[in-house]
Amino acid sequence: MKPSMTNALSYAGYRFPPEVISYAVWLYYRFPLSLRMVEELLAARGIALTYETVRRWAMKFGLGFARRIRDTALARGDKWHLTQAALACLQRIYRHGYRYQKAGVTLMEVGDRHVQQQDLFAIPPDPRRAGLMAAMDRINRHYGRGTLRTGAEELTADWQMRQDQRSPRYATDWRELLVIR
Repeated sequence: MKPSMTNALSYAGYRFPPEVISYAVWLYYRFPLSLRMVEELLAARGIALTYETVRRWAMKFGLGFARRIRDTALARGDKWHLTQAALACLQRIYRHGYRYQKAGVTLMEVGDRHVQQQDLFAIPPDPRRAGLMAAMDRINRHYGRGTLRTGAEELTADWQMRQDQRSPRYATDWRELLVIR
C-alpha cells in the first residue's frame, strides 16, 4: 500500500497496522468475496480477526478508498497503459534459455470506458498521456488504421494462428453437436 493512501486516513486506535486494514478492505471491495471469506484469507496468512472486524473496517474506510480511486482514475482507452501492463506480465514470466512459441494476448472483461473498476492503489496518470493517445487516434483515423503504433506492437501482420489441433465447435455450431441415443 502506498504511504499516501494510508496516511490520509486515520488508523489511530486500531490494533492492526494500516497495511492489514487496507488489505482487508481492498479484498472485500475488489473481489466478490463475503466478509467470512476475507476473514479466512487473512487467517491463512496468519492474521486472526473476525468477519465483524472486516465489516467495520469496510464501513469506515471503504468510502475513503472509493474517493481516492475516483480521484486517481486512469485515463479511459489508454493503449499505453495496456501495453505497459502486458510488458510487465511478460517480464515476470520470461525465462532465459526456454524455447517459446508465439502466442496471443486475450483481454477479458474489457468494458465501457465510462464504467470501469479502478485499481485501488493506482498512481495518478501522466496528464500528457491523454493528449498523446488522442493524437495517435487522430493520425490513425486520418492515415488509416495501424499507421502509428506503440513500440511494443508487432510491425508485420503475417502471423496466423495454428489451427491443426483446433477443438470442435460443439458449443458454437448446432450442426456439429453430438447426438447421444
